[in-house]
Amino acid sequence: MHIRIALASLVCCAGLQAQISVVNAASFRQQPGVAAGSFASAFGSFAGATTTAAAALPFPTSLGGVTVTVGGTAAPLQYVSSTQINFLVPAAVTPGLRPIVVTSGSATLNGNVRVVTAAPGLSTQDTATPPKGAIQNQDASLNTSANPARRGQLVQLF
Repeated sequence: MHIRIALASLVCCAGLQAQISVVNAASFRQQPGVAAGSFASAFGSFAGATTTAAAALPFPTSLGGVTVTVGGTAAPLQYVSSTQINFLVPAAVTPGLRPIVVTSGSATLNGNVRVVTAAPGLSTQDTATPPKGAIQNQDASLNTSANPARRGQLVQLF
């Protein structure tokens, strides 16, 4: 079995502060950055976090004992665990290198994240190699080589 592992360079903080790595949640790539209004994933050691996913919309800004701010604005949280946080980059955050602060229990982790105007990414169906895009046909069925979209049909990319 092959497992796709996405690695990103760590965003290091001054002094003895912790490290956080932030990537596009669909592509798991750090470059060119993350876009305001898009999903991002933060990786690190988030002691005190309780593994949980948001149960409803709108996503909360506190989940499983964790809060995240980007550029001083609270981020809606979709999923948290002791090693990964999935969040929405606040739409109000302007492009540039912005501080990210993760509070988990009594620990605070600081870093920086590059916010860009656009950072598209395509989610995958699974961990297969090569990865297959998460694509649905017009009838909401999964697009695969055995079930392709017909010419002229719409598809949804995730």
